[in-house]
Amino acid sequence: MEKDCGAPLSEWHNVAFEWTARAVRGYIDGKEWFSYSKADITAMPSGHLTIQLDNFHGSGMQPATYDVDWVRTYK
Repeated sequence: MEKDCGAPLSEWHNVAFEWTARAVRGYIDGKEWFSYSKADITAMPSGHLTIQLDNFHGSGMQPATYDVDWVRTYK
């Protein structure tokens, strides 16, 4: 579970991802949440929009929902 993304996840937020040749950055409500630039991002074999709620770590998973009001993409 993400514990330090800069915003309470029980509330509505604007979430954005910026993918350029040099980095992938994530934003919550206009504030940068993370930045990844350790490799050539354009070399990623498959990059597409996926909206999902996953838990790959730990045990004792509980039911959860991930509500999305709208999505917009730019090229």
